[in-house]
Amino acid sequence: MFFVREHDPVVASLTFDLANTVAITDSVEAAWEVYEASQRRGFANAELLKRRITAMEKIRAKNALSGQPVQVILLTLTLTLVLVVGLVGLGFWLSSRSS
Repeated sequence: MFFVREHDPVVASLTFDLANTVAITDSVEAAWEVYEASQRRGFANAELLKRRITAMEKIRAKNALSGQPVQVILLTLTLTLVLVVGLVGLGFWLSSRSS
């Protein structure tokens, strides 16, 4: 973004929208950095920007998985589910053998 003026309201608004998208699809940390870039570009609604950054900080502070990419979290949840289903299946199999 070196070719854009320091304070460009259009780019600041687009950067804010990008930060919202990153917050949903990637990680809080990545979104926080993009929100800060929006702030540096002069995003017009300073109060909204401040609320978003504060919200990202709160989420990051209370989330043990914060900082992990979404793919890592999904992989962890998938492996946990496979393990649980396997243990339940093993339990049923063992109980059917003893009957």
